[in-house]
Amino acid sequence: MKEKNEQRIMGRSLMGKKIWVQYFTIWLAGLIFMPAAMGNSDNKHRSQRIAIIGGGASGLTAAYLLKKQGYKYVTVFEKKAAVGGVAHSIEVDSKVYDLSTMFVPGGTIAGDGIQPLVKEMIDVSGEKLIPAVEFDTLNRDLGLKKMSEYLQGFEPEELKAQLLRGLNLMTLYASCLADGVSSAECGITLPDDSLENIHAWGARMGIPAFSHLLVFTSDALGAGPASVAKATDALGAGFQWTPVEAVRILSDLGVGVGDLPAGTPPNIVSLIGANQGNGTQRWWFFEKGYQTFWKSLVKKARIRVKLAEPVTGLVVKKFHKHTFWVVTTSKRKYWFDRVIVATTPRAAMHFLPEGPQKELLATAMVKAPPNDVFISRVSGVKDAGFPLQAAWWPVEMGLGSLDLVNPEAGGGPIKPFFWQKRHPENVMMIATYTLSNEIPPEASYEVIQQYSVSRLGFSVEQQIAHERFYFPPSPGDRVAWNASWQELQGENGMFFIGEAFTGSGVPAIAVGLSRLMPQFFPDR
Repeated sequence: MKEKNEQRIMGRSLMGKKIWVQYFTIWLAGLIFMPAAMGNSDNKHRSQRIAIIGGGASGLTAAYLLKKQGYKYVTVFEKKAAVGGVAHSIEVDSKVYDLSTMFVPGGTIAGDGIQPLVKEMIDVSGEKLIPAVEFDTLNRDLGLKKMSEYLQGFEPEELKAQLLRGLNLMTLYASCLADGVSSAECGITLPDDSLENIHAWGARMGIPAFSHLLVFTSDALGAGPASVAKATDALGAGFQWTPVEAVRILSDLGVGVGDLPAGTPPNIVSLIGANQGNGTQRWWFFEKGYQTFWKSLVKKARIRVKLAEPVTGLVVKKFHKHTFWVVTTSKRKYWFDRVIVATTPRAAMHFLPEGPQKELLATAMVKAPPNDVFISRVSGVKDAGFPLQAAWWPVEMGLGSLDLVNPEAGGGPIKPFFWQKRHPENVMMIATYTLSNEIPPEASYEVIQQYSVSRLGFSVEQQIAHERFYFPPSPGDRVAWNASWQELQGENGMFFIGEAFTGSGVPAIAVGLSRLMPQFFPDR
């Protein structure tokens, strides 16, 4: 009896200690967060603790921008053992290969060369860029022609006029987006037709050559069948690569700065002047791989990252009129003032609390088909007439058509759409666009092997590595999506970024976050 009483007393004691520990934890959290809730605005700004969930391009770019803006306590949580997201690099025979279809594009709408924020982060990382293959080799059947057969059908003077007008409209649209002006108010789309197709838009604006070039360059980068895209979405996606392709053609047609009409936007004048007579080096690789760039940026910019620590739950708490977040990971719990979700919507569903933000995010969870990427040994490439370093996209795999999403075209539901030989060694990166999640990678690889022999004249042999990626989800109606998020971004101190908000690709992410982060986290 005495023993049982002692056990009950001990149980009450332990329970009391547990409750005391909980109260102490809340009290301590209050002390920790008090500087963020009190004091002058500068202290409040600099002492906020911010969690970023996701160590890919969006999360790391956001962390970099926050550090620049003076936020000292920023922590990135990454579920994998290394940062970079889809930027996965491997080494084969002492040579680096990117296990993804990632380049660093140059000649953006923002001006000459690489998108400014991306260039800044590259400079900080200290990683060296090396020239990639020219865009002309993307379409094997076109060889090294300067433009597609469709564009060659225009008279030179008409082609010049259409490309210049298209560049002017693209620049205007970029300015309108930056100023928060709608595409209709901007004069880009009709007031009652914001869903206008890109080709229909080009025909209505009298610039079908420009809309064709925009689709050609977007599709040739593996961005999907842009020919079915809305005009606004296609123009947004094309900011990063279409201008320099237009300038390339204009330069080949003899257009110099002195030939430009009055009113040509300064960035287009600068782009043409910089490349006049010199051609353009539009694409780069990182010498040590794209993933190494992100790793070096984290180190050089002193970004705090928790690797191999997936977030499993988020709970909002309130203490002394201050709202903060309890972030639960696979290892422990943390306390933060604000949380930025930088994962895909699909991944975020596993840890987000119930509420309107989660419900709205779920509307972007389009089940996109997978993208299988292989690193393989090949033979006979030189004998088949291919350069020792090249990249191409077979003409029947898209280039502005619906073939990429048509299982009856291009050999069925598996499209071997992108081939990249980075080094002279007999190793190649090959990507397929697969129209069903049910198709196993083995089936994709078999199609690649058959296609390379029958269509390209060389053999794909040993598979070295494989990754399956999913194209980022996007909302069906971006205008309605953005309007809905106007009220929900920042609710209880939780924010959402990522490709569903900024568009696909590192340059688009950099442009989008350059606008969003100061809006969400202003300097004070």
